[in-house]
Amino acid sequence: DIDEVNSFKPSYSMDERTRSYLKVQDGCDYTCSFCTIPLARGKSRSGTISDTIKAAKDIAKSGNKEIVLTGVNIGDFGKGNDESFIDLIKELDSINEIGKLEVNPQLEDAYHIELLPLGRSVIKENFKITKEGYEEIGVALEEKFHLSYPYLFENNGELFMCPETNESKDIRIYKCNQFPLKWSLHKIIMKDVSACDSNIFYHDNKWWLMTNIDSSNIDEHSSELHIFYSDHFDSDNWKSHPKNPVIFNSRKARNGGFLKYKNSIYRPYQIQGWDLYGESMGVAKIKILTTEDYQENEEFLISPNFFTNIKGIHSYNFNDGLLVFDFVKIDKHKR
Repeated sequence: DIDEVNSFKPSYSMDERTRSYLKVQDGCDYTCSFCTIPLARGKSRSGTISDTIKAAKDIAKSGNKEIVLTGVNIGDFGKGNDESFIDLIKELDSINEIGKLEVNPQLEDAYHIELLPLGRSVIKENFKITKEGYEEIGVALEEKFHLSYPYLFENNGELFMCPETNESKDIRIYKCNQFPLKWSLHKIIMKDVSACDSNIFYHDNKWWLMTNIDSSNIDEHSSELHIFYSDHFDSDNWKSHPKNPVIFNSRKARNGGFLKYKNSIYRPYQIQGWDLYGESMGVAKIKILTTEDYQENEEFLISPNFFTNIKGIHSYNFNDGLLVFDFVKIDKHKR
């Protein structure tokens, strides 16, 4: 009889994707009109924080970096054993191997207010590369919102970073205080914008900003390439190119890096698959870049066929004889 069930053990999904669903609660004690959940799922119950943390670490060890917490009435977690859902989030937030944490179903607004400050994202894939190999050397930047695409550029002998900070709805620049692990916020150059994967560079006596903006407000950043220009790299008054979006193509607009080679500039771009983000890439040579016009020509395509069993590639950079790229490889793990 479901009414007699009082025990609960955290369970999770594991498949070929990089996201795993972790069930932390089941059942409901509320008898709302027309709702059959209490009859079907029984009384509200959940495991302990320690059991849930163990399951989350098992997920992280398998290579999954994103965990979605699920339950019937997830806000009831810890009810009856002096623990709370907020306590669980704090403990999960301390597991560095977890790159992203989500809650499904979403909680009420009051819970969101308390949860938002707890999230964190880091740019930590810092490696020292030598002829013998490489070694990871630590965390460069940590914020309470998602960070990715750590685009680097120089000005007057100083090093700056423009990472993707779409969750904070801005485009911002960080200054390197001590390479490579000490950075501080230099300036927010654009506010109230949904933008991803920004490139900032100096060309023909102007600073240029290329970024992928979601004009549709549906959190889609692969279709539109927008260009802005200014006399200063840290201006807060960037001028929009009259042809924006200069590219409107979901298989060509998304930035995937930036190259300068033999007095020419190139824009690597991502090619999205129907069911895979970053399926392949292309590299375009920028032929015309002025305040009135923009043209680029495709130079070559990059398919994920240079290693065994890889599925995608979505960034490509080259500087001073060093080529850096990423790739997606999906492995199956038996449980």
